[in-house]
Amino acid sequence: MGNDGGSIPRRDELVKTKKKPEKVDKDYELQARWHHCTITQQTLQLPIVGCELGKLYNKDAIIEYLLDKESFDNCSHIRGLKDVKELKLAINPAYKDNESKRLTADTYYDHQDSRFICPIVGFEMNGRYRFCFLWSCACVLSERALKEIPTKKCPSCNKEYTDNDIIVINGDAEDAEKLQSKMQERRLAAKKDKIKKRKIQEVDVASLHKSIVKNSDKAAPKVRKVDSNVNDSVIYGAASATKDVMDKNDLKPKSKTFKSIFITSGPTKSKRDTAHWVTYDPYNL
Repeated sequence: MGNDGGSIPRRDELVKTKKKPEKVDKDYELQARWHHCTITQQTLQLPIVGCELGKLYNKDAIIEYLLDKESFDNCSHIRGLKDVKELKLAINPAYKDNESKRLTADTYYDHQDSRFICPIVGFEMNGRYRFCFLWSCACVLSERALKEIPTKKCPSCNKEYTDNDIIVINGDAEDAEKLQSKMQERRLAAKKDKIKKRKIQEVDVASLHKSIVKNSDKAAPKVRKVDSNVNDSVIYGAASATKDVMDKNDLKPKSKTFKSIFITSGPTKSKRDTAHWVTYDPYNL
C-alpha cells in the first residue's frame, strides 16, 4: 500500500474535498468599515462626511469623486455636496495614549479602540455599538443615547429632529433598505418644496409687475387734447396778447437795486470791487 519506502498516505492526501469558504475575521472587517473611507479605503481623516446610506468618507475623496465620477462606482447615489453631511465627532481622549503604543514593542495594543466616542454615553465608535448621526444637525451619537432621551431634541446641540433624520452608520442589510426608502422620501419632499417655492416666486413677480403697471399709469401726466375746431386766428391772437403784456412790463421803471444787478461799473459799484495799484486790471471796466 505504500508509495515509496513503506509510507502510508492519508485520506486527505488521496481524496480531494471542497474547500470551505474563508471566513473573514470580524475584527478586521469592523476596522475596515469604521476606520477607512468607503471610496478610497484610506484611513479616515478629519473632516469626515456621511451619506444618506450611513457610509463614512473622507471629504477630499468626495470632492475628487464629484470632479471625476467615472473613477468610482460605489457611491452613485451622491450627486453633490448637498447629499452628504460633515459629521460633528467627539474626540476620544484615551486614543492618544494607545496610539503611542503602536510603535513600541512588547506592549499590549487594543485594536478595537477608536478615535471618536459618543459624547453622551462614552461608547467608542468602533462597530461594537450601534452609532447614528442626525441629518438635521450632523451630530454623531450612539443609538442608546437617543433611546434614553425621550424628547426629539439632539442631546448634543439641542436641535429638534424627526425619526426620518436618524441615519444608522454602517448598518446591516435591513438598515440599508430603511435608509434607502428614507433617502427617496427625503428627496421627493425636497423636490415638492422646490416646486412650491418656484410657484410662489412666479406669483410674486406677476403681482409686482401688475403693481408697477398700475403705478406707472397713475404717475403718467395727462396730456391736454387740443380741439381741432379752434381757428389759427384765435391762437395767434392769444399769443400776441401775451406779448403785449410782456412788453408793457419791460417799459415800467425799474428800481436802483434791480439795475445794480446788471451794472458792473459806475456809482453803484462798491469800493471793495474796484481795483487798486496792486490788483489793477485794465479790463476791469
